[in-house]
Amino acid sequence: MSESAGSAEGRRQQVLEKLRLFEEAADRIRPGASGAETSENVARFRESAEQLRLHLSQHLASKETIDWPELPDSDAEISAFAHELKTEHRDLLNELAQLIRAAGEMEKTFDRADAATRLRSQSRAVALRVARHAGEEEASLGNYS
Repeated sequence: MSESAGSAEGRRQQVLEKLRLFEEAADRIRPGASGAETSENVARFRESAEQLRLHLSQHLASKETIDWPELPDSDAEISAFAHELKTEHRDLLNELAQLIRAAGEMEKTFDRADAATRLRSQSRAVALRVARHAGEEEASLGNYS
């Protein structure tokens, strides 16, 4: 395995580990939990979501500013794919920020059970997108990543 492929796999594994912690925290948010348990689990969720968002933000900024400028300008397909990934990066970071805000507002919500259900569902959807994206991003650029 080349050094570049090894470091790409290492970065991917770091993202997946943060993602695992995020998913575990989301699974702890249960619709029927008591107020104190909910507060603790929401705090844990917000922390893991912030850590995932920070890690992704740093990783994506590095990817976009260091790796991708090296892509050949003449290959329109690769440039279009890089643009698509950048757009998805922004979307994923925005969705994580929205989940963090939603978790922060959960205690003020009248129907906490519904809010917990929505938060878990939306978290799973984001987690799946991040995992899929991490695999596509590292695999699809081949020698250019």
